Amino acid sequence: MACEQFEWTDKAVLQSEMQHELISHVRQLSYKLRVVVILRYFHDYALEEIADMLQIPVGTVKSRHHLALKELRKRFDMTGGDVYVH
Repeated sequence: MACEQFEWTDKAVLQSEMQHELISHVRQLSYKLRVVVILRYFHDYALEEIADMLQIPVGTVKSRHHLALKELRKRFDMTGGDVYVH
């Protein structure tokens, strides 16, 4: 029982650290890229919904989404982060 509890605690701490690192990297993105990531992954909006909210073409949202993920991957590679950015 105690071993399982420590295992759960270790996983929770690791997950919390990874989330903190992810949020830190997202905050470093430019505003245009950051807003797309936040709306997509933190608020679970579809790309079409984001386009409507921001009053920009869906293609622009897709482009910003792609650039944001590329930038996040690069930042995680530079810091040695072990987070999957799809």
